[in-house]
Amino acid sequence: MKNFLHISLMTLTLLAASSAHAYTSYGGTHSCGKFLSEMKKNSRKHGGDKAYIAGFLTGVAFADRKYNPKQADFEGALKWVENHCSSNPLENLLDALELLKEELDQ
Repeated sequence: MKNFLHISLMTLTLLAASSAHAYTSYGGTHSCGKFLSEMKKNSRKHGGDKAYIAGFLTGVAFADRKYNPKQADFEGALKWVENHCSSNPLENLLDALELLKEELDQ
């Protein structure tokens, strides 16, 4: 019984630690390469990606007052993502957006 309690406590601790920075993403999980491919085709999917990027930046601005959306216009942010994805086609779009946020925080 004592071992069961120890194992349960350790499991709960690990679960809490692993979910400390967890969040749910409702998009942006496809690769940068796919993002670029859809961009070149000017497809509906790319239109969705642009809306996702705009929503991500708006959400960051709402949640994190340090981010100033006036630092970069949307076209500039989109170009930054395009350039980053060109150099890192295997990353996913959400990773690129997190790096964009870090860039804008500076």
